[in-house]
Amino acid sequence: MRNNSLRAPARYAIFYALFAALWIFLSDAVLGAMVSDPINLSRLQTFKGWLFIAITTILLFYLLHRFQRALLLTRDELLQVESKFYTLFNNLTDLVLLYELLPYQTPGRFIEVNQAACERLGIPRQKLLGMSRVDITPKDQFDSLVRILHENEHHEILKYETYLMTRTGERLSVEVRGRRITWEGKPAILAVAREVIQPNIAPP
Repeated sequence: MRNNSLRAPARYAIFYALFAALWIFLSDAVLGAMVSDPINLSRLQTFKGWLFIAITTILLFYLLHRFQRALLLTRDELLQVESKFYTLFNNLTDLVLLYELLPYQTPGRFIEVNQAACERLGIPRQKLLGMSRVDITPKDQFDSLVRILHENEHHEILKYETYLMTRTGERLSVEVRGRRITWEGKPAILAVAREVIQPNIAPP
């Protein structure tokens, strides 16, 4: 990734170096062949220097302009991809919860949630992002959740049934399919929860 970010600047720098080298070599050769008078040669050398500055200024402007346009296009493309992603993400009917995984397999704070999760739990997105997985887990289900995470510590895919608790205290019976991932260099769980009508877990 880092090599790709340096490729365009390196290409422009090499192009500029080649142009400057060719200018010096060819212009000195041409002047040396055409002018023999030292005074006129000195004046023409000065003029050649100013001309070189003018041409390279225009050239650098053109190259930087192209580079800037490429960056803007890349940024616009990334914004479009991000917009499409969030459109799909927030139109999923299942609850999508991305949360930290702390030491000892302890579920941590939410990193991202979709619209369905906010609506079904009755909690605004910004408030939910300030909460942790524990905050929407009924107290009688917390030990079970930690046990499931411990038992599946070496498994990438998780599947289990549990309850989630809404803002009003309602208990949602859900089937959870989760995956262990790395988010910004830290362990996390990406969980998709689907409500079930007849849970296989015993009510409290």
